[in-house]
Amino acid sequence: MANPEKLHPNTYPNTKSAYASSAEELAARQTDTEAWFEALYTWLPGWIERFAQLPDPRHPGKIQHKLTVVLVYGVMLFLWQCASRRAGNRELTQPAVWETLQAAFPALETIPHMDTVARVLERLPAEHLESILLDTVKRLLRNRRLASWMVQQHYLVAVDGTLKWSAAYPWASEALTKQMKSGDPVYQAYVVEAVLVCPQGIAIPLMAEFCENAVDAAPATKQDSELKAFYRLARRLKAAFPRLKLAILTDGLYPNGPLFRFLRAYRWDFMLVLKAGNLKTFQADAQRQHGLEPQNVYDHVWGNRTQHFWWVNQLDYEWHDPQTGRLCRTVVHYAVCEETWTDAKGEHHSTWAWVSARPFSKGTIVTRCNRMARHRWDIEEHILGEKHFGYHYTHLYSRDWRGMQGFHALMRLAHLLQVLALHQTALWPTVLKKTIQGTIPGIVTTIAHASVDLERLAARRAAPHRSRLIW
Repeated sequence: MANPEKLHPNTYPNTKSAYASSAEELAARQTDTEAWFEALYTWLPGWIERFAQLPDPRHPGKIQHKLTVVLVYGVMLFLWQCASRRAGNRELTQPAVWETLQAAFPALETIPHMDTVARVLERLPAEHLESILLDTVKRLLRNRRLASWMVQQHYLVAVDGTLKWSAAYPWASEALTKQMKSGDPVYQAYVVEAVLVCPQGIAIPLMAEFCENAVDAAPATKQDSELKAFYRLARRLKAAFPRLKLAILTDGLYPNGPLFRFLRAYRWDFMLVLKAGNLKTFQADAQRQHGLEPQNVYDHVWGNRTQHFWWVNQLDYEWHDPQTGRLCRTVVHYAVCEETWTDAKGEHHSTWAWVSARPFSKGTIVTRCNRMARHRWDIEEHILGEKHFGYHYTHLYSRDWRGMQGFHALMRLAHLLQVLALHQTALWPTVLKKTIQGTIPGIVTTIAHASVDLERLAARRAAPHRSRLIW
């Protein structure tokens, strides 16, 4: 979905090198690498302190590497965009990489094997690692570093479920079982993700909830589902941010009466996508009501798109409680956007519909639909980036269920750190030129080829530092 407000391009530019000499290129690479490490200097020392406070699950007499070192190298596995543990062993143990990391973080006294990282994560609850991510987000919120992300005094949280891995054999008892058309079962790891998004198209990981079956569940027991996982995730989100004003953005799977009631009980705003076949009676009632309120329309130009909005406020939605059978009722609001745009392939038309917790007006319809609801799409791009642009989302790194969850938590920590690093004012000009997908490999290559001035890097570590973000 096009977003005219997006800050940076997705595609690497089709241009020749802008450097006039190797010396100029080396200087630029040094500057970019130092700027990237500035973010690591800002955030990683706090994470190391938190890693040191975690209970070490290993036998004291068999410890060769500190827990902090093991977990930092687990984060580095994803910062370096290694596709497997084997690749991590190969890439992160190169002398140039080791010397650079030691110059930046002298506390990294040893290099653990990635199998050691896996064994630790198989015994360390992933919730410990996710708590560090949540505390980092809380620090950003507390320091007003994300104040510009608010829309109508709410932070936007997009939620979506996605398949992480699938196999034709029962690789984990917690995995979901799905019957294929052929009749053969597949065993899946499925995750419900929540990310914090902003109107400029940036997203940071917030929370993840795995769909998982109980290890000792009977074969006839009903399986876990995306909606069940969402409720667990939402409760954890409320516990982590009890007073934060949130607006929940979801796709067409979620809208239903119990969910409306649940979100209202938490006093969260929401904009939920409604597909053509969803809540048919409700949408038909909205169409009839719109015929009685023809004044509730607004036309708008958004980038290259011409948009026609119409809406209906104060719609009753009724349903029967699945547990008690009692008739329940709540009031929601409904909006539709019909848009047209033209590109090289011709003229295009699309229609979007949403159900909202708050009413619409001519003064709020564009904000709620364009700057709020349509950013549900950002979680699609966020997950797509983790799957195909360096984070190897669909690789397990461990076929132990807890180990897989631990690596997933480290991946999300690394992704958060990478977002904070790449959106610094010092590194942003390079990101604009090379895109995110071009900037990260460039920094990794610079370190691997021993092109970093280690004395300058160490001096930068010793000096006062603070990464300034572009938003």
